[in-house]
Amino acid sequence: MIIIKNYTTLFKIFCYYFNWSTYWETKNAQNTATKPKTMNTRARAFARLIPGCDKNIIYAEHFIMPNNICNFFLFPMSNKVILKKTKKANKKLDKVCNNIKKGIIRKRGWNIISTLLGKTQNIAYPKMEEQARHSFIADSTCTQCGLCVKLCPMENLEIINGKVVQKDNCTICYRCVNICPQKAATVYFRTKPKKQYEGIKS
Repeated sequence: MIIIKNYTTLFKIFCYYFNWSTYWETKNAQNTATKPKTMNTRARAFARLIPGCDKNIIYAEHFIMPNNICNFFLFPMSNKVILKKTKKANKKLDKVCNNIKKGIIRKRGWNIISTLLGKTQNIAYPKMEEQARHSFIADSTCTQCGLCVKLCPMENLEIINGKVVQKDNCTICYRCVNICPQKAATVYFRTKPKKQYEGIKS
């Protein structure tokens, strides 16, 4: 039995199995990535995961989107911030589309500084991924309603003997934290959320 400990490894195996390196030899791609405010390396990092894709990227851009990490003080969870970031991202998306139509090439994150910064940031990620896998906790206010179990995209949760139990497969998507009616669920950060992220509203 092969145990995949992180999703970077899983994605690489997927690409190898489907022989994506050959596929990308004849394809050009436009790559977009969401990011925290200080990181301009994610589009390049994602391209590297796909064998043969990196060299054929013709346009890459990053979008600062509303953050769904609702219980960490550096990420304010206010409607004003969410609306502001959404409007800014939509405006930037229009600009990207116009650039592509005009044949303007921009590869955000492909310069040497971003590349070196990305490599230093990646040093900590495998350890963070490993810690995250076991990080789900439901506190004493949990009512075992089963909503987190039902909506977890990784099927990481189940109810056993009246308790929500994890299967050590968490990817910190934060869905359970944001949908729990009792605000009982946390992953990675242990502060009980005061306000949950409800998604982008039109």
